[in-house]
Amino acid sequence: MNIHWTKLTHRFPDEKQCLASFIAWQAAEVIAGAKPANLINIPDRELACGRNMSKLWEEHKTSVLKNGNVSGLVLKQKEDRLLALIYNSKELEKVLKRTPVKKALGQLGYDYVTFNEALGHLQKRMQGADFPHEVGFFLGYPIKDVYGFMGLCELPAVGKSPW
Repeated sequence: MNIHWTKLTHRFPDEKQCLASFIAWQAAEVIAGAKPANLINIPDRELACGRNMSKLWEEHKTSVLKNGNVSGLVLKQKEDRLLALIYNSKELEKVLKRTPVKKALGQLGYDYVTFNEALGHLQKRMQGADFPHEVGFFLGYPIKDVYGFMGLCELPAVGKSPW
């Protein structure tokens, strides 16, 4: 059965529960421990349920996220949505400390010592006109896959889609 999250919003009359269910739906792999991070789009418009997720994010993100094993960082704000990174701090920090990942990000201009510096650099890169495809490292993709997506190494194309 394929159900879209917006069809379930009526089950969450409380704004915090609604936001928590939205995050859980969008970042289930991170919450379950299968991925260190996930990108989510948070719409800045009224949804069918009558709520604006972007406004709920601004009002309730701290209290909603403090009860879980994930954190959230808005990477970019657009007119119609926020692009946020939902991440498990411990798992993402492990990924970013791996020597091959740190070296690969260093070649792309990331000179970081701390986890927060790496996140800050990604956030700055997101403000540019070009999408920083190195976000794949933060999402836990293998180096060869990220490099292949960026066209930095020759790999047979299996498929190409957005992160």
